[in-house]
Amino acid sequence: MKFTAKIARMSTVAISMLFVTMLIYSMLSFNTTSKKYNSSTNEGIENEFPINGKAPKQKNLKAALVSLVRNKDLIPLIKTIRQVDDRFNRKYNYPIILLNDEPFTEEFKKKVQSITKANITFGLVEGESWGYPSWIDQEKAKKERETADYMYAKSESYRFMCRFQSGYIFRHPLLKDLDYYWRIEQDTNYFCDIDYDPFRFMKDNNKMYGWTIAFWEFMPTVRTLWDKVDGFMKKYPQHIPETNIIEFVKDDN
Repeated sequence: MKFTAKIARMSTVAISMLFVTMLIYSMLSFNTTSKKYNSSTNEGIENEFPINGKAPKQKNLKAALVSLVRNKDLIPLIKTIRQVDDRFNRKYNYPIILLNDEPFTEEFKKKVQSITKANITFGLVEGESWGYPSWIDQEKAKKERETADYMYAKSESYRFMCRFQSGYIFRHPLLKDLDYYWRIEQDTNYFCDIDYDPFRFMKDNNKMYGWTIAFWEFMPTVRTLWDKVDGFMKKYPQHIPETNIIEFVKDDN
């Protein structure tokens, strides 16, 4: 029994010493790694990117964040605005413009205004900006929708939205004094901090248009688009700027 008790005490002491040794080693290793990590990630970055969460002290450009939404999009829009605020706009405080083809409800306005410090303006899309142009054969358009078999094929409102985004959006009265606008979509996610001003980057680098990703177009939805664009460029070459992205958007044909 004495022999067993002695072995037990020796084992306890040995385990305690091993634990202390491992603890000291871990602390020393963490301290060394921390110094290496800090020196490799922080040095020099502050000069280029505001890692302290503050934006550079430069006057904002004439720009805004713009979204075309409906009253039923309130919840996904709130999620997106919170992410945009957290990742970017809390440092720059650019105004937000929300557009709708129907009047926004008071509930919608109050809830959106309650989640951000940015100034929010609510606007209505109306007139020729939304709906069918006068020269469209609506009966023919209806038959096309009924026989088409692709995403959003049956939707009139989706077509109206695409038409508005393609040309009328920057003519809206609420955007008339802007030099730049950033189109944000409800229910989209921003996973990384945006530690620079995209508007200023575009101005400083003479950029007219920017995007995050470009997909191949689904041809059944744009059967005649390229023929019309190509015909326009050939007929009015004076309207084509010397620097353009035509080689990016077309293929060998």
